[in-house]
Amino acid sequence: MTANNDIYMQLLATEFIISDFNFSGVGGHPIGLALVASFLRILGMDPLIILYYIQPVFAAVCFVLLFKLLKKILSNELSFLISLCSMSSLILIKAMNQVGAEIFALASILYMMLYVWNVIIINKKVNNTDILVLIGISWITILLRNASLFIVLGILLFIYRMKIFGIFKYLLISLMILLPGILKSILAVDNNSSLKNVLSKETPIIFFDQITKHLMNLTEIILPYNLHINSFPKVKLFIGFFCITFCLFLYFKKNIQNEKNYDKKLMGDYFFTVGMFYYFLLSFATLYLGNTSIFSTDWGNIYRVSGFGILFLLITFWIYIIYFKVLKKKFVLYILTFLCFIKISYGIRYEMIYAPTRLLFNDYRQSAELVRNFMLEKSKNNKLLIYTFGGYQGKNLYYILKYYELFNPLPFKVERLTENNRNEDLITFCAINDLDNFDKNINTFHRVTDLDGIFCINI
Repeated sequence: MTANNDIYMQLLATEFIISDFNFSGVGGHPIGLALVASFLRILGMDPLIILYYIQPVFAAVCFVLLFKLLKKILSNELSFLISLCSMSSLILIKAMNQVGAEIFALASILYMMLYVWNVIIINKKVNNTDILVLIGISWITILLRNASLFIVLGILLFIYRMKIFGIFKYLLISLMILLPGILKSILAVDNNSSLKNVLSKETPIIFFDQITKHLMNLTEIILPYNLHINSFPKVKLFIGFFCITFCLFLYFKKNIQNEKNYDKKLMGDYFFTVGMFYYFLLSFATLYLGNTSIFSTDWGNIYRVSGFGILFLLITFWIYIIYFKVLKKKFVLYILTFLCFIKISYGIRYEMIYAPTRLLFNDYRQSAELVRNFMLEKSKNNKLLIYTFGGYQGKNLYYILKYYELFNPLPFKVERLTENNRNEDLITFCAINDLDNFDKNINTFHRVTDLDGIFCINI
């Protein structure tokens, strides 16, 4: 029962949301999960525990939604295997160990895609109620995860391609759908500085670098995530480039002989548009926001962000394989079955090996109680400093203790280590990855018992 740092920040923001309806504590993150967590806290519940237990349910919901969508054009066997293969990507397996926004956002996205397919793409008869439902789903999606905005934009682009609405009505509906994202950009992003970033001479280099990193993650379209393959980035880049080139070729190719099954091609194009737009806008956003924005981050290098788009392009790849009859159906079934097994096996093996060695995978209450007992036994100080300006582990411990304190007051204060308090005679915790920030000639390091990867400085 734990979470990544982004989620802890949103959960901690509930303190001011409940007391003053002040959302400033969420920082650059969306307010969706913080609102849900605030409601749960008002009911006297621990939001993290609730979210942890319902997350697998949402993963199952994602699978069912995906299966229902693919079943519109494919057999039950193919729909099942492609859905399982998509949901077996390591990004989604890892999400089962810690609370993140990805699963909840994905459920909302897939429901939106299914709704758009049934109501807009197939029926082509849209009334005001349908539009209101679409706006509501999109708002939920955007408010759960910032990067979901790029997927919503991809869906809107495909709707435009279908030419169902007149241009004025389409723009008005799009404006309403994107309203939360537009407001976020106006209020939280320095757009003047961002325009300068786009016009800088480094722009093509940054954009190409991001696209390259995304391509290397797309090996999961035909192979499982593998640490050994990570040692050969050129091989990963070649596989990712091959998969995208293959999909691009078939996206623009027309198959006259198979026109009666055009709905397969249409759905392949649907997922391809969403996936490509997601990666294109992620890459553009990195250079647009620059390194001074609160949102700035190397998204191509963060697997849980870049890897989130694998699902859309994986589905595109296999739908095109089936529609254009590149392989016989029985071979597709064999390959998908084998791919599902090795992806699931590798994902489970990966987590079994690495989960016990990472603070992020321990129950947050146990971690906090270990620190509490350590301070009571080893120190008489009423303050604990934590180095939080390096890797994620130190920041994670800081957030764990702050969140724990919402429900169980600690007998000491928890603060970040800064230059102002660095020389105070206080207990300081530091993650193993950040030990180089301390002078080994002056400081002594002691591993904190049972707290993986955390060291105590100068005790």
